[in-house]
Amino acid sequence: DGAVPAREEVDRAWTLAAVKALGVLPARWIGDYFRHALKTQPKPHPDGLVDSGELLRVAVEGWPWPGYVHRDHLASLRAARRGKLRATHCTLLSPFDPLVWDRERALAMFDFDYRIECYTPEAKRRYGYFTLPILVRGELVGRVDAKAHRGEGIFEVRALHLEPRIRSSEALASDIAGALQRCACWHGTPTVRIVRSQPQPSPVRCALRCERLPAAAGNDGTATAMKALASGRGRLPIAVNGETLLCLAAHALLWPQGRVLFVADVHLGKAASFAPLA
Repeated sequence: DGAVPAREEVDRAWTLAAVKALGVLPARWIGDYFRHALKTQPKPHPDGLVDSGELLRVAVEGWPWPGYVHRDHLASLRAARRGKLRATHCTLLSPFDPLVWDRERALAMFDFDYRIECYTPEAKRRYGYFTLPILVRGELVGRVDAKAHRGEGIFEVRALHLEPRIRSSEALASDIAGALQRCACWHGTPTVRIVRSQPQPSPVRCALRCERLPAAAGNDGTATAMKALASGRGRLPIAVNGETLLCLAAHALLWPQGRVLFVADVHLGKAASFAPLA
């Protein structure tokens, strides 16, 4: 069948796509991205793609072997050399995210030793059943063992562990809280509850601002509040440790299917006067 490309052509395309996706990497990590080649036998060898101008060969501090970068990342490579490349993304990762599924790469690049413990007997688990790595601005800073209780609208963080090398700060807590809240809302479980964290006390728990609206007696208070918000007549209270710090006045709301909230006004509460809110 002439429509089916040759295996060599497929291997070449997969190698280029893997290098482009992973940024910078030695030859032994390339084949694991698409599982098309062994670590000891990259196909094709990236040096041939350097000769053709499709890849760039670079020296990486601390690596005894060369690294490879896709030519489309030349501008980012130059920015990195000048110290001008800044990571900004903060999120929870799937255990199957390519950032962490190669344990060797995760340990070498991010000093992050990761494994899924769902197949480990409970008594021998270190972090939890199905932990999610926490990516904060280019660093893997910890992991969470979480469960979404969709019927109750609760995102339960059974355990949150920061890596021993990570120093806690208000900025880090805010970034992690934002990642947790976005993941929770994506699951349709907007209330985040942290059961256990390391270190204690949890600065992330303090940084979480969203709490579920209380149900009013005799009706569904949440649904009533959502309808009011959708019409622009209501306000959604945001609380920390029981203190209402601000209210959001919304003009449009899709809930729970769309999960889109257009915030028109922000009103600070008295309890917020002691510190600015990000």
